[in-house]
Amino acid sequence: MVLTRETCEEIKIFVSHILTNSLNDPTFITKIADQVAEATAKTVSKKLETMERNLSLMEKGIADFKTRTEAETSEMQNQIKVLHQMESGCDDIDQRLRKNNLRIFNLAEDEKENTTFLNSSLSIDLQDNDIEIYFRV
Repeated sequence: MVLTRETCEEIKIFVSHILTNSLNDPTFITKIADQVAEATAKTVSKKLETMERNLSLMEKGIADFKTRTEAETSEMQNQIKVLHQMESGCDDIDQRLRKNNLRIFNLAEDEKENTTFLNSSLSIDLQDNDIEIYFRV
């Protein structure tokens, strides 16, 4: 079917007549307004549901993050305590290393080793408080 200029004009007049009659009908406008309101409400409702779902997921993610952060913070505090204990142990070792050391070779082992034994064996004058720790290697 070929549309002629006359047919197009007739269609145009027909559509114009229907729209004019429809727009003058108050029920038609009410129906359109109701349909627009209903469609808008459905769209808003769907978007709101999506936003609520996303919010719920975000809240769960934040709660999970908070739990992990608290656990990691506690672990870090424990590690800091261990580190302080290790530092204290290192300080003790450093202090022992800084003390005066004396190596004595070829001295026979005696059950009663003390400063008196060393004084007599080495011909020196040591008091018991001059030596804090004895090690035999």
